Amino acid sequence: MSLTSIVDQLKQLSVDTRVHFVIQSLNGFEVNEQQLKQDSLEICNILKKDLKFLKDKSILKHDYIVLLTIPEILTSEEMSFQDVELFGLDHKFKIFETCEHKNNIINLFKIE
Repeated sequence: MSLTSIVDQLKQLSVDTRVHFVIQSLNGFEVNEQQLKQDSLEICNILKKDLKFLKDKSILKHDYIVLLTIPEILTSEEMSFQDVELFGLDHKFKIFETCEHKNNIINLFKIE
């Protein structure tokens, strides 16, 4: 799969669909865009060019998530999904796309 196919799928979602963009390091810590190297920043720019992501960090059932995992081990104040109760019997993850782009991993999934 490709980064373009993820962007295309996101463009097909309805306007009222909640979509989050999360950036994390290989060890699962949340990463700010200011910390990204050129290749990862390029991916952010491609995704944000035509797509709108929620600024709200609360992730709910039926939300879509674009997860960018950068090829570095970094630490920060919190893990990517530290405050989100996603695990358990009530939640499943449906993965729509996974791709690798310049050593970064991009996943598109939905909380069900």
